[in-house]
Amino acid sequence: MQVNVITEVDEELKIQWEKFVFEHPNGNIFQSPEYYKLILDSKILKPVVVILLDENKNIVGVLIGVIQKENIPIISYFTARCIVWGGPLVKNNNPILVKTVISKFNKELKNKVIYSQFRNIFETNAIREEFLNAGFEYIDHLDIHNNLSEGTDYILKNMNSERRHNIRRAERKELEFIELNTRENLIIAYNLIKDTYSRLRLPLYPFEVFESAFNNLAAKKILRIFAVRLKEKIISVRLVLCHKDMIYDWYAGTDDDYLKYYPNDYLPFKVMEWGAINNYKYFDFGGAGKPNVPYGVRDYKLKFGGQLVNYGRYQKIYNVIVYSLAARSYLLVKKLIKKKDKKEY
Repeated sequence: MQVNVITEVDEELKIQWEKFVFEHPNGNIFQSPEYYKLILDSKILKPVVVILLDENKNIVGVLIGVIQKENIPIISYFTARCIVWGGPLVKNNNPILVKTVISKFNKELKNKVIYSQFRNIFETNAIREEFLNAGFEYIDHLDIHNNLSEGTDYILKNMNSERRHNIRRAERKELEFIELNTRENLIIAYNLIKDTYSRLRLPLYPFEVFESAFNNLAAKKILRIFAVRLKEKIISVRLVLCHKDMIYDWYAGTDDDYLKYYPNDYLPFKVMEWGAINNYKYFDFGGAGKPNVPYGVRDYKLKFGGQLVNYGRYQKIYNVIVYSLAARSYLLVKKLIKKKDKKEY
């Protein structure tokens, strides 16, 4: 098979690309041209894209990665990494195509990052050998999927009894489940998320990335911003990405002063209920840590009745010495990031 490798994307190719991802059995938002545009327009992130064309100029493979690094002088290179969600997508899991796309991906990243990581969101056993042969290490990592296709009663029935009890409590508190659709509300949502991530000492994209997502994905109903409002105050938000039959949990934030109203029980349930009503099949609740390693986030998510899946990750370190230094300086980087910018949007 003759294969042409493309790393520059024009508008005509994007149309075929969107069709390829939508029709692929594992097609997902993170490998779509819409997500690629989000990355391009963010001005903070940098995409790495590899597209394979056959002899008839039909797309037979797609891979998007996102180069991320902290925007702090001196240490930015030490934090440079490329993250891939839900890729690669190749026709019929053809091993030659998988090998080709991974090889080109590695060449594109040479001297640009210290490591790359594929965060799988579907089963990759059929192509694992190609990753291992390319120098990647497989790492077990869990995810949680909630089945929405059986409807609201099924969702509630599978939840932990305490979770159901808290949802009923929340409903008596006169909470209002709403969808936000303006830039002004996006700012409110971002600040809630920012406060939450700061408390948990978790890294968070700058506002520009969320604004790019809003500009590129909201009008297409891919990005949905759901919230809980108490009277006139938004107390909890959840940003999700909707694509094909999946809802991907993306970012969430809650005002800790209102935890007594149980928004962290009520809002995920209402999003799942909304998904079931609108014919989505699954809610991807996101990462759940490593097997056999205690993780409070996993315990919280499992109480909503989802099923654990172990799709794992693939990781390749390009510069072992720098990676080792970066790992040891991680806590210092986190402290610098926390101090760097206190600005509210």
